[in-house]
Amino acid sequence: MTIRIFLLLTALFIGVMWLSAALQLPVDGFLAALFVSAMGIVVVFAHYRHIGRQRARGLTDKALWNLSLWRFLLPPETFHQFRLQILVESEDPQRARQALEQAEQDNLLAPAFLLGFHAELERRQGNYKRARRFLQEGIQETPPGLLLAGLHAQLSRLYIHNLCSPERLEEVKELLDEAEEFVDTHIHGLLIKAVRGEYHFAREEYEEAIELLQSSMDQLLADHPPPPGAKGTFFQYSYHFLMNLFAQLTYSQQDEHQNPFYAELCHTLGRAYLATQQYDKASLTLNSALALCQQPFVADPIQKSLRKLPSA
Repeated sequence: MTIRIFLLLTALFIGVMWLSAALQLPVDGFLAALFVSAMGIVVVFAHYRHIGRQRARGLTDKALWNLSLWRFLLPPETFHQFRLQILVESEDPQRARQALEQAEQDNLLAPAFLLGFHAELERRQGNYKRARRFLQEGIQETPPGLLLAGLHAQLSRLYIHNLCSPERLEEVKELLDEAEEFVDTHIHGLLIKAVRGEYHFAREEYEEAIELLQSSMDQLLADHPPPPGAKGTFFQYSYHFLMNLFAQLTYSQQDEHQNPFYAELCHTLGRAYLATQQYDKASLTLNSALALCQQPFVADPIQKSLRKLPSA
């Protein structure tokens, strides 16, 4: 991805210099090309993140259309991965299944990705045992590494939220312990830590859940502005504006493509605050979750939890 974007910006730089010389524009060609290239970096990554926001809002067709503009900027495997993610999260499971079957026939992605997508699609359709079978198959076929850690975390969350029992929670602990062995970046470590917080929530150990989830989400959502309706000072909003601008220029860890997952983690944190009767924190956290993702599958349970808050 980086090399392809670098080549695009290099072509843009050369094109502006050539155009400036050919038209004899009254500007320095090098400086003009440098300025246009810098703006190109902002536009490219802003558009990438715009696709993530459309995806989180459930605007499937618009997200897919905008993603099509990235076909030559992304490696083929990455492009197809994003496309399938958007389809799996859409409200059209039949379309998603057809796309997954076609991807399998054309061998577009590694089996771990495809089995993980199948499992997520079945989870969203309420077919939890079928989702478990896909994940177990993926775990058996995937060698140790980051992909295996992701499948472990995915199966852990399925057990925590949809197939919970004391025996499975014991398995969750083992799965997360193994997943931590394969994690090699700070961001992925935070995600495993957040899922471990959900594990404590399922065990009704709410204080431990809050500690792990809150510290993880504070870092994962560090660049995000306060949710709509939240009370904040002018300096707080200015800070988030500047951090967001910096993120656009540097492509920091803020990634709107992760918002559906982040929203689900925030929902669990909000439920933990509800369980401990910390209603102000629960309200802020649940509204933050709702601001992150408006996909019905994610947003409807959050709205249900918001209705459990005591009236002001």
